[in-house]
Amino acid sequence: MVFGEKDRASIEHQTYELDDTTLDVFTYDTGIEGPTLLLLGAVHGNEPGGTKAIQKIQDQLKEKALQLKCGKIIMVPQVNKKAGEDGLRYLDQDFNRILNQETLHKKAGLTHEEKLVHLLAPVMQEADMMLDLHSFTAKDGATCVFADYPDEKVLEMAKASNAPFVITGWPEAFADHPEKQADGTETYMHSLGKPGITYEGGQHDDPKTKENLYQAIENVLILEGMLDGEIAPNAEQKIINVTQAVFNDELASGHYPKPARDFYNLEFVEEGTPIVVDGEDVLIGAGAGGSYILLPPAPGISRKRGEHLLFIGAPYQPEKAQESEKN
Repeated sequence: MVFGEKDRASIEHQTYELDDTTLDVFTYDTGIEGPTLLLLGAVHGNEPGGTKAIQKIQDQLKEKALQLKCGKIIMVPQVNKKAGEDGLRYLDQDFNRILNQETLHKKAGLTHEEKLVHLLAPVMQEADMMLDLHSFTAKDGATCVFADYPDEKVLEMAKASNAPFVITGWPEAFADHPEKQADGTETYMHSLGKPGITYEGGQHDDPKTKENLYQAIENVLILEGMLDGEIAPNAEQKIINVTQAVFNDELASGHYPKPARDFYNLEFVEEGTPIVVDGEDVLIGAGAGGSYILLPPAPGISRKRGEHLLFIGAPYQPEKAQESEKN
């Protein structure tokens, strides 16, 4: 069922329903031909950064403080609203792991997040590009943008976001473990032949997070010719390619791998630095020129068996990425 209304500032509000699960979608259409940009917030319910940034965009559109030249913006401020109301990342399953055809073909016994997949997928199909807005828990986490499928358009969007770090290469990192690769918003947009990026804008409660994410939205609007303005490039922006995924799987020794020490996300370590160990044995060390550590466990936290332990990255090499895209 779909029902909706149009407010005084020409923002159309539609609520999509499937049983007891709802999805609120807001659309601002200039009526002038141009791109359709999809903005997603709170894909993980307890991440308020994207919701706040999208609400700021909505307020500015209503007040005419943001004057779009063309195109359309589709806004979903709270994808997983029900989980957010309970202060949870998700209720039954991580939405950003199950956005795939298998879930869409499932018709009975749907979980809350599976119902959201059925509601959001048609909305995503209407868009030309996507900006998925997230925030994180760690107070020392690094602001970054994920560009899983780095073709020319995706990299343009990622660079325009002005995040300090752009992370690419996730599909290649999972090449030996395809069953463990997450099916999320970027994967689904890529399956549609459309660009999408995910911005981790900062810590949940940091006021800067909303502004980081808002600026990313504004910059993408400028990039696509939907808004007047100039993008001030981030000269210190680093592009990192994920080269290896390390999982918490049992080793031949009967033990489980462990980080050599506590690492922080996107920490750079010099060549030869131990990264993953089995007791006193070094299993993986930093590669030639050094390595970046991505998404390591927080100090004192152990990963569940079978989950990722951490990821290892290296400076992005465009020629390798282009070869990967061809394949």
